[in-house]
Amino acid sequence: MQSPIVQIRAAATGRPILPSIQYKRLDQFSKPGSAAGRREFYPPPDAKPRSLAAISRLRNMIDQYQLITSAIDDALNLSDTHLRGLLHTIYTIPDYMIDSSKKAPTNDWCYWKPIKSEIGPLDFDSYEYKVKIKLPHSYVTFLSYKYFIELNFGHDVTFFKHTKNWVNDNLQQIASWGFDTTIERGLLPFADMNDWGIVCFDSTKKHEDNEYDIIYLDHEDKDAPRQFKNGRFSFIDLINDMSLTLKEWRQTKINDG
Repeated sequence: MQSPIVQIRAAATGRPILPSIQYKRLDQFSKPGSAAGRREFYPPPDAKPRSLAAISRLRNMIDQYQLITSAIDDALNLSDTHLRGLLHTIYTIPDYMIDSSKKAPTNDWCYWKPIKSEIGPLDFDSYEYKVKIKLPHSYVTFLSYKYFIELNFGHDVTFFKHTKNWVNDNLQQIASWGFDTTIERGLLPFADMNDWGIVCFDSTKKHEDNEYDIIYLDHEDKDAPRQFKNGRFSFIDLINDMSLTLKEWRQTKINDG
C-alpha cells in the first residue's frame, strides 16, 4: 500500500525538502532512534507552521529552490539553443543520458540529455560520511534537481559532472587534489576554477544550514585557500553571480545573431 503524499508545509530540521516536489514514500526517510532506522524529516500534510521563524525558513527554502532550478534550466537552454547544443565527448556520457535523436558531427562526440536526479537522503548521508563534511542545504537542492554532463554559464566556475555515479566522480576529483589538501583541512571541492584551480566549501567556519563560504585553491599554491570574493560568499551567492554572467552572455549571443 502506498504511503500518503507528503508535502512541505513547515520548515523543519534536517534535510530540506524541495518545494513543488512530492515524496510519495515517507518510509524512505529515516529518523535516528525510530523503527527500522527511518528518518521522517518533515511534518505530515496537516501540520501547521509553528512560528514566524518557521514560515520565514520555508519561504527561504522555496526561494532557493526556484533560484537554483531556474539557473540550471537557463544554462541548459542556452547551450541547447545558442551554442553547439548539449554535445560532449562520448566516453564521458553514460548510456542512460545519450540523446540518440540527434546525430553528432563525429564518432568521438555525442549529444546528451539532462534527466531527473534520483538522490535520496540516505545517499547524501553516505556521501557526508565519506567526506566527513555536512553539505550545504542549497547544494543538496542543486544536486537533487537534474543530472547533467556540464553546465555552461560562461563563468569562471564549472561544476563537476553530475550523474548517477556522482559520489565516485566527486571523490575522484577530490583525490586528484589530495585529501590532505582538501577534506582533511575542512575544504569540500564541488567545481573547477577555469583550468587552474578548484572551488570548495570552507567548512571550518560554521554557518546556519551549513551554508559555508566558498574559497578556491590554485594549482600552483594549494596550501593557500583564497576567498572567492571579499566578504561573505555562499553557494547561493555563487548561483546569483553565475546567473548574472549567463544573462549577459545570452544577450551578447542574441545581439550577435
